[in-house]
Amino acid sequence: MTRLLLGLFFPALVAPGFAAQVGTPPVNEEASSFKIHNDGVQEYVKLPKGPRASLPALQPMMDAAQTAANPDAALVQEFQERVAEYVKIHKAASAKLEALRSTVSQEKIRHHQRELRQAILTQRSGAVEGDIFTPEIGAEFRRLIGIAYQGGDQHIQESLKRGEPVKLKFRVNQEYPDAKPLQNMPSSLLLSLPPLPAELEYRLVGRDLVLRDVGANLIVDFLRRATPR
Repeated sequence: MTRLLLGLFFPALVAPGFAAQVGTPPVNEEASSFKIHNDGVQEYVKLPKGPRASLPALQPMMDAAQTAANPDAALVQEFQERVAEYVKIHKAASAKLEALRSTVSQEKIRHHQRELRQAILTQRSGAVEGDIFTPEIGAEFRRLIGIAYQGGDQHIQESLKRGEPVKLKFRVNQEYPDAKPLQNMPSSLLLSLPPLPAELEYRLVGRDLVLRDVGANLIVDFLRRATPR
């Protein structure tokens, strides 16, 4: 009987002391990784559900990951943000005007361009060269254009030769002269640059890259010596 009682009570007496000696097991890398993963899952669970709800919430994280993976992407993103700010001005100015209906009348088209241009200039009178093509963004564009020339220099040169050479002195917020032709952008060069919204387009004037407002026929900004030759 005595042996039976000792057999029952001895483990109970030893266990607390043994547990105190053992203590909490150290957290290994696998457990730490699991915790990080679990925390991430919990953050995801808190996000709004549904495709339209979750994607905007995830976008900042996606953008940050892309920027970390490719620093050049940050410059392209900054360019697109500056373009988006300009488009807001364009749309606000356009909303104040009567919409231009489909017409072949050059007089009506130019009249509407002039009105839109003036409406934009009232909100952008202080614009200067480099507001969109900052030095850092300009350097990135020259790099992208340089890569395009390396891969398709002959195609680009042949495409430019088919167009009428353009020599023009210009400034930001200036109307693109009607008497001057609009040099077409070679497709291989155009594909190497960040896409633009419908309100804007790229144009080459000599070696300079012009950002032109189509509806207002306005020079929004330009990059000097954008092409290598």
